[in-house]
Amino acid sequence: LITPIVIMSILPLVLLRSYVWIIVGVILWGLVMGFYETVMRAFIADVIETELRSYAYGIYGVLYGVSWTFGNVIIALLYQCNVLRYAPIYVVVVELIALIILVKIAISVQR
Repeated sequence: LITPIVIMSILPLVLLRSYVWIIVGVILWGLVMGFYETVMRAFIADVIETELRSYAYGIYGVLYGVSWTFGNVIIALLYQCNVLRYAPIYVVVVELIALIILVKIAISVQR
């Protein structure tokens, strides 16, 4: 549950135009990516049967890649339209939506 909150802080840190904050943002991004990749792949290994695991990893990779591309296209469009000031708002809104979905899934799994 902490990952979306940390992700929300990365883009604003990088946009502060201070080398120290940019480095802090990059370090946070690397940590989040390491946690995310490890946890998601372990989750797939735990919940998917052995004979379907490679298929599940493939689906995960495709969805991850498409989502990554889509998000970067939106950020690039904001940058190209000279409205980069809205990029942090976009990131925060998307991560809040992800956090809400994650909490709902966690609650439904516990039941």
